[in-house]
Amino acid sequence: MSPLSALDAGAGAAAALANLGTSLPTGRTTTQKVTRELETVFLTQLLQTMRKTVPQSDFLPKSAERDVYDGMFDRTIAETIAKQDPLGFDRSLKVSGTPADSPTASKTSTAREGSDEDR
Repeated sequence: MSPLSALDAGAGAAAALANLGTSLPTGRTTTQKVTRELETVFLTQLLQTMRKTVPQSDFLPKSAERDVYDGMFDRTIAETIAKQDPLGFDRSLKVSGTPADSPTASKTSTAREGSDEDR
């Protein structure tokens, strides 16, 4: 039973939310997905903002349908660009090597803070 089907079956929101945490993948693939989605959202916003700077013409008049098409187009282009990690989010997490909430990372940040105080 998927977490969403539990909600649809009337089991309640609390039960469905409790099951969500158990079905989420963990590890490197999750980090890649999250960083890629963050880059996609950022690039989509960038493309939409860039589109606003282009003068409008009468060739393709402004309409609700065109807004939907432009949004889908921008999203697709952003997803394609984000696969190449142009902003370096995924690379920067690979370089750090440890998640921010790990004990090793907290020891490192504490050591860095201590060295700043010594100056």
